[in-house]
Amino acid sequence: MGSISDRNTAYRSGLRTVIRTITALLVCSALLICASGCGKSNKRAQEGIKLADGRTLMIGAPLNETPFEGLLERQESNSCIGSGTDVNYRYEDFSINAYPDGSGGHFVGMIKIEGSGVETVSGLRKGMSRADAEKQCDCEYSAEMGALVYAPKGGGAVLSAFLDREGSIDWIVIVYESPGN
Repeated sequence: MGSISDRNTAYRSGLRTVIRTITALLVCSALLICASGCGKSNKRAQEGIKLADGRTLMIGAPLNETPFEGLLERQESNSCIGSGTDVNYRYEDFSINAYPDGSGGHFVGMIKIEGSGVETVSGLRKGMSRADAEKQCDCEYSAEMGALVYAPKGGGAVLSAFLDREGSIDWIVIVYESPGN
């Protein structure tokens, strides 16, 4: 039997894995719900990411190539929302999931922020306190998820900012929501 510290570390690691698995299932469910609208609208959401160099990437935007330098990993898999392939681009501070748009290309369907070098267009970032995040945008706290949830005006995206034990943002997920859902 390991020390209490080893068991606590293993517990936290297992808990993070469970939370990430649940998040992935929720994201895939949300994408399945929005699948009927994919590729049918050019409307872009009002949320995305801002990088330290000033570039932005909006959720719902067309994406047909590796968007940024510094790619650590690129994975393709059968699409969970329709025919074609999903593409995941992983960078140091964030990852992007691109989904088939119905016309042979891809669109930005999900962005996950895990590092401090990226912030959302609405100004949320890793390490920000819950109080500061609530001042920054009109988000609501979900105790069940342990996250602040924000849907920008104009629709098109749902943002979830997951909090650590100290109440600061640990990681953020932005998911595309098709118009009409």
